[in-house]
Amino acid sequence: MKTTLCATVLGSLLLACPAAADHIFNSTEFATRGECEAENARLSNEDAERQFALRPDRFSSLGEARSFMTRAFTCEYDPDTDTWYFADHRREVLNSEWFLRRQ
Repeated sequence: MKTTLCATVLGSLLLACPAAADHIFNSTEFATRGECEAENARLSNEDAERQFALRPDRFSSLGEARSFMTRAFTCEYDPDTDTWYFADHRREVLNSEWFLRRQ
């Protein structure tokens, strides 16, 4: 019974995410901005294809889904660790004028 409840709760949380992406599961720290940007671009393309197929209500084209991913995940520098990492801005992008205007 507990297993079923836990699975249901986890599934609900995942469905409630604005646009689940592989970016959020990647906690890699990168030594350079170039490494971070290259991985960000790769993941953005993969995630955009998946999101476009899963969320036709949110994205009218694959290009729009890619643009969303590019805006939603950025590479940011952490001076404390001297590394680059992915920053998640999905909620901000979903609430932005750009996203609301393009619908």
